[in-house]
Amino acid sequence: MLDKRRRMTAEEMQELTPAQRRRMHRRRAKRRMLVRLFTLLLVCLLVVTLWKNWDAVAPDKWWGNLQDSLAGSTGRYPVDVSGVNMKRLTLSGKYTVTFSDSYLTYLDDNGGEVVRYACTYPSGLLSTAGQYVLLAEQDGRRFRLNTRSGVVFEGTAEYPIITAAVNAKGQMALLTQGPQGYTVQVIVYDRRGKVLYTRSRNQQAVDVALSADGSQVGLLSVQATDGTLYSIVDVFSLSSTDTKPVCSHTVNNMLLYRLEYLGDTWLTAIGESGAVMLDTKDGLSTVYSTGGMRLLGYAIGDNTLALALRPYGDTGDGQVQVVNKKGEPSCTVPFSGEFRQLSSNGKRYVLLTDSAVTEITAAGQGKQAAVDNDGQQAVLTGHRVVVLGLNRVQAYDLK
Repeated sequence: MLDKRRRMTAEEMQELTPAQRRRMHRRRAKRRMLVRLFTLLLVCLLVVTLWKNWDAVAPDKWWGNLQDSLAGSTGRYPVDVSGVNMKRLTLSGKYTVTFSDSYLTYLDDNGGEVVRYACTYPSGLLSTAGQYVLLAEQDGRRFRLNTRSGVVFEGTAEYPIITAAVNAKGQMALLTQGPQGYTVQVIVYDRRGKVLYTRSRNQQAVDVALSADGSQVGLLSVQATDGTLYSIVDVFSLSSTDTKPVCSHTVNNMLLYRLEYLGDTWLTAIGESGAVMLDTKDGLSTVYSTGGMRLLGYAIGDNTLALALRPYGDTGDGQVQVVNKKGEPSCTVPFSGEFRQLSSNGKRYVLLTDSAVTEITAAGQGKQAAVDNDGQQAVLTGHRVVVLGLNRVQAYDLK
């Protein structure tokens, strides 16, 4: 019997009957078809994997990592910022980012300057998600999308910009003044500047938010009718031409001013007297009240919200409440001293006062570190906290 895995010689082929030859050709054609289908399946799987994980494998990201490895660290904390009008300290991927009226600067884990980009936005807005940093000129028209590796896109809005937001896919949402006959306009772009969605409205919108998966845009609007103040959250699908929102929620006599996604389908809107948690999938909402306490600051994580509160009339001390998506407090952490800032790296929070930084999770208080009393802003990186002071940026180990 011939070994079917061995290629037959010409003499052996001549000995086969026509029926045997036809069967052999059919088997070979079937094998070729299976190989082609298997190859096509592998290509499709590779394309889908790249599409879903583009932010992790995008050339600008691994090129930045390669540049970091070749250059090495060029400095250490503390970083001198005396004489610089520093506006923000934030996180972008694995980097700590400082934003001033002149530069956007990326710092590595040690405080070394990785790269610096010129930025001359007099009234600059900054929004970050994943590796992307969106800069926009409030009341102006310029906006720019950055990563550590460089400028991804730079554009000019048709109308003056009110506020802006970005998600981890690099999609950008601009809330601008509206064209003639409208109060505001929202425009959503992809990371290369292609317009994905646009809508003009007569309601006065104050904030905009993009879902992490890029399927929704949320708008926060306010209006007053017959002496009653209304705050309205509307959510629209980017893939639909329907003029009606996929869900909407209105709150009476509560001024909401900040809107952000807690997850792909959960939105939170922050106000002076509480917050609204909205599940955009089923339209269910929960209103969380501060209980008559003064809201000092807030931070929004991946699935929770943290609020820094103090009783009215008190001049010091207070507490931080971590609230889940359903508006239920998961922990309360008291603090002493003067409140400075509350921020989040997604999973954990950091509370900055005039004397300490404190790590906070949904389970309660974590590690702490004493800090200089001039701290203005802080970000949590690993097990260290980076603090922006009046004249320097310093890192503190949590213990």
